[in-house]
Amino acid sequence: MKKEELEKYSTEALENKIKSGTSLLYVTLFLLVLYGVYMFYKMFEGTWEMGQQIAIPLFLFAAMLPNWINIKKMKEELEKRKK
Repeated sequence: MKKEELEKYSTEALENKIKSGTSLLYVTLFLLVLYGVYMFYKMFEGTWEMGQQIAIPLFLFAAMLPNWINIKKMKEELEKRKK
């Protein structure tokens, strides 16, 4: 999010966006860990296909990164407002 966009939101709206973004971040992280366990199971079982199964954690991480950056920016904006 751009700084101009962040300034338009009220403090309460920013807090709600941080809560929902954090929830989404935790769900994505949980799915990443769960799929990691599944990948290790497939590796030990001997049926792991590297090309197809390695792409999903990379996509989950790619989806998680912009959300994490937006949450960080929103928290910084809240800290500025509280001062």
